[in-house]
Amino acid sequence: MTVTARHARDRRAPLIPSPRTAAGRANPDARPAVRPLDPADLHWMQECRRHLHGPGADLDDLGQLSAVFDTYAAAWHATDPALRWDPRPTTTAAAIAVGDLVIRGAAGAHWVAVVDTRVLALAHPSTTALELPFQAVTAAWAAGRPGALPELVEELVGRTLRRAGALHEPARLSGALRLLSLRR
Repeated sequence: MTVTARHARDRRAPLIPSPRTAAGRANPDARPAVRPLDPADLHWMQECRRHLHGPGADLDDLGQLSAVFDTYAAAWHATDPALRWDPRPTTTAAAIAVGDLVIRGAAGAHWVAVVDTRVLALAHPSTTALELPFQAVTAAWAAGRPGALPELVEELVGRTLRRAGALHEPARLSGALRLLSLRR
């Protein structure tokens, strides 16, 4: 068999979608299976919130939460890597506080637990998308940029509201319609 004949046969082979691609899934936009939080989840979250509480610290105030988070992150980044503590308790507590702020800013959003995992996420009944504040806060911690939490909360609230249809953005016009509107 020649090289040309082998390649020609490969081109005629039927395309079978891979189950790992969006084409292979029945519904690529389907929300993973979630469940409401149970009392153990709620109790654990309350214990995590206490980790950041200090004298005069109000986790309901984004400015104070950001200041506490930035202080811990700056100290962690300034420490020799061999002597750094595990940041997960701090990032977990901050993520829960961030999620609580997103819930206050995006009416209808609520905490859910993703079934078969240990992941907590924010869901909105109007959309299939989930927001993952734990991953977002961990990324902000790793970046070490002060003042990241207010931007993060604003981004999560805005994205949740846009997905839920609460923020009505003006419709985008096609090129022809845009030219017609300019002529008027």
